[in-house]
Amino acid sequence: MLCDTGVLLAAGNVKDQAHQACLKLLRQAEGPLLVPSPVLGEIGYLLQSRVGPQAEVIFLKSFGGDGFHIAELEDQDIQRMAGLVETYIDLPLGIVDAAVIAIAERLRLTEIATLDHRHFNVALYSLASASVGSPFGSPGISLLANQIYRRMLAGTGSRRSAKLVDAERMA
Repeated sequence: MLCDTGVLLAAGNVKDQAHQACLKLLRQAEGPLLVPSPVLGEIGYLLQSRVGPQAEVIFLKSFGGDGFHIAELEDQDIQRMAGLVETYIDLPLGIVDAAVIAIAERLRLTEIATLDHRHFNVALYSLASASVGSPFGSPGISLLANQIYRRMLAGTGSRRSAKLVDAERMA
């Protein structure tokens, strides 16, 4: 499963409304938990600024073994990202979300853990409709946590500024 920033941030913040649901999602996932390299920079900044520097340490220590693994960008991903950002310039999609999609396409992954339903629903619906030769052209793509987001946050956005109280819960 490829992990987007929002799920990781919610998992690292016990006061986030989606915290428990995201922890459960990450703990019960089958197969490797992949973090795209651009997500690593974004989540590091957000954990440090919104939760605290200890959350960054806990997150970094969760790599390897049964934990997270980095999914690096490759040269062809950059061109794909440019095309995605240009296609969705009015959204805007952004570099990190474009990287998540490009890596998922290249690795032929069918699961993305995200809370960002706005960007991913638009982009993936369009990709599936266009049948662009990606795994998203099939109905098998699963945007995990989308239903969690809708049910728990109901479009209100989450509050992610609280200190991490229970550090051991970080997936």
